[in-house]
Amino acid sequence: MSKNIKSIAHIASRSINIGDGAVHYVLDDALFSDKNFNVTKIDSLDYRGLKESELDEGYFSNYDLTVIGGGGMIDGGKSHTKSGIAFPVSPEDIVSTKNKFAIVGIGHNLFQNQEFHNKSALINLVKSFEKRQFPFYVRNDGSLLRLKEELNDELSNVEEILDPGFFIGKNLKNSKSSKKVTIGIQLANDNLDKRLSFKNNSFSKFSYKKNDENTFIDIVSNLIEKINNELDCNFLFLPHISKDIELSGKVINSLNNETARKKAFISRTYHPDNVLNFFQQYKECSFNIVMRGHGAICSTGMEIPTLALSTHNKVEGFMNEMGLKDYSLRLKNFDIDYVSDFVLQNINNDEMFYNQLKNKKEILEQDFFDKINKIKNLIDETK
Repeated sequence: MSKNIKSIAHIASRSINIGDGAVHYVLDDALFSDKNFNVTKIDSLDYRGLKESELDEGYFSNYDLTVIGGGGMIDGGKSHTKSGIAFPVSPEDIVSTKNKFAIVGIGHNLFQNQEFHNKSALINLVKSFEKRQFPFYVRNDGSLLRLKEELNDELSNVEEILDPGFFIGKNLKNSKSSKKVTIGIQLANDNLDKRLSFKNNSFSKFSYKKNDENTFIDIVSNLIEKINNELDCNFLFLPHISKDIELSGKVINSLNNETARKKAFISRTYHPDNVLNFFQQYKECSFNIVMRGHGAICSTGMEIPTLALSTHNKVEGFMNEMGLKDYSLRLKNFDIDYVSDFVLQNINNDEMFYNQLKNKKEILEQDFFDKINKIKNLIDETK
C-alpha cells in the first residue's frame, strides 16, 4: 500500500546569511524530518526570475502546504507590493486558493527611522491568514510590538515564536577542541552607519577619531587588548556574511602586532547550507560579543555567555524578550573597563548567564514546539 506523500514548499532567503541558515536547518528538521514529505526548498531570491503571470496562475498550487520563513522578511521594501513582505503572493490568492500556508519565525527587520512601504498590503496579508486560520508567527525579538506600532493595528491573530535559530546548538558537538579560552567576536558590516547610530548612539567620549566607523574599530581593538592583558586567550571573528570580513580585518589591523599575529583569527565563511560547520565555532567559544540578531539568538541558545551590542531593534528586542537585558549594551553606554570586567566575570562564572536565561528558555521552548505541532497538524489535514 503506497503512502500518501505530501508536497511541501519551504520558502526563505537561503543563500546570503549564515544566520538564516540556522533558522532553516532547525525548521526543516522540526517540521519535516519525521514525515513522509516531498519538500522543495525555495530561495526567496528566486522569485526575481519568475514572471508575475506564473505566480498568478497558481504557482503554489503544486504544493499541499507552503511554509514561509523564517528570517527578516518584513523589511518595508518598495517592491513588496503584493503582500508587504518578501513573498509575492497576494492576500486575495491566500483567501481564494484551496492551498494552505504557514508563516513562521519572520521578523520586522527595518532599521530605526527607515520608511515602511506597502503597509496596507501587509495588513491585508495578516487578515487573509486570519480568515483562513493559518499560523502567522513572528520571531520573539520585539517584532510583534514594532509591527503593531508601525501598522497601527492590533494584529490579533499574529503570535510570537522563539526564533528557530535558538536551537541550532542541539545539533553540535559539546566538547571544545582547544583548552585555550576563545572569545568570539561577531561584527556586522552591512548598513554600519545605521547600526552605529541606533537609538542615538554617541561616540562623544571617544571624539578623537574622525568618524564613527574608525571610532568603533578603535573601541573594539582597545577592548581586545584590555582583555588580552588580563587573560591568555584567543579572539575568533565570526563573519555571518562576506562583507563582515572587511570590518573584522580592520579591527585586527588596528591591534598591536603581537596580538594580531598570535591571538586574533577570522573564521571561514560558509554557505548557509554548511551551517553546522560554522556554528560549531560559536559553540567552542567561552564568551561571544555579537552585533547581529542571529549572533545573539544562536549564541544564547547554546547557553554561551553573550554580550549583544544593541545596534538594531531586533538585537535589543531579543535579549529583552529572553530576560537578558543585562547582557545587552548600547554603544553610547560602552565603557572598555566595564565591558572587559564583564566578559572576564562571565567566563569565570557562566552560571550567572544561564540562571538569568533558564526561566524564559523553558517556557519559550515549550511554546515553540506547541506552535510547530500546529503546523504539523495543518500538514496532516491536507488531502
